[in-house]
Amino acid sequence: MIANAAITIRPATVDDVSLIARNVLDAVGMEHPDKEAIDCLAELCRRSDVLYSWANTDIALLGDRPVGSLTSYDGGLYAEMRAKTFPELEKFVGLDFSKMSVETGPGEFYFDSLAVLPEFRGQGIGTLLMQHGIAKARALHFSRIALLVDFENPDAMHLYKSLGFKKEGEMYLFSTLYARMIVEIGPEER
Repeated sequence: MIANAAITIRPATVDDVSLIARNVLDAVGMEHPDKEAIDCLAELCRRSDVLYSWANTDIALLGDRPVGSLTSYDGGLYAEMRAKTFPELEKFVGLDFSKMSVETGPGEFYFDSLAVLPEFRGQGIGTLLMQHGIAKARALHFSRIALLVDFENPDAMHLYKSLGFKKEGEMYLFSTLYARMIVEIGPEER
């Protein structure tokens, strides 16, 4: 658990699925999703075998209030989880994701969705979540972390660059062009 003043980070529980769903939707450009959208995705987030699972997520708390999340996982599990996630997501959004690019793969730890509730942005919560994710990747013996960032999100791009991420290419997903960024990390410090 990482702490900074009143900010703590803990593993998500199934009780966090509404926040996770809201933050995943925010991370893919739906900044103000309606309750129906959140509820539909929250049902998917209840599962432990999908990309946006509570089991893949860490929650930032300000005091006792959940204010942000980072969903991350072993890229080697991506294809299996994607095969379970996208058909359900297609039903929910009505789009075909079968031809969408592959975001990550074996050998990478993947930061899938980072979001902080709008009223809590600019307080270092995203940075703490990212630092926590990097520490988690090191503890799991990964040497490479990958993520995607929307070119229209310069604040996120700046954050990732400040943590050592470098642009490796571009990818078109969810009707948006993203920069694919990576960082090589060393072993966990003892």
